[in-house]
Amino acid sequence: MKRCPCCGQVIPPDIVLPGPVAQRVYNLLRSAPHTAHQLRELVYGRRAIAHNSIYAEIKFLRRQLAAYGLTVNHPPRCGEYYLEELHAHRRTA
Repeated sequence: MKRCPCCGQVIPPDIVLPGPVAQRVYNLLRSAPHTAHQLRELVYGRRAIAHNSIYAEIKFLRRQLAAYGLTVNHPPRCGEYYLEELHAHRRTA
């Protein structure tokens, strides 16, 4: 997995995922960490979507990204979701 030479952050690869919503969430998380509220607003806009829909998409995304050695992490105190290497997540959990 490539990492930024300055900060050591994972540089996620270009991946095509099944489903447009999962792809949008992945692309957003590739660019920067986001809160669930930010992701919901950026993905669904002002449409009447169930509050927990974004959590279901993140769960789906985690399963899809496992094949690529990635996961979506969400530390309890941070409040933001971000991409991380799968084995790094397991070490800290």
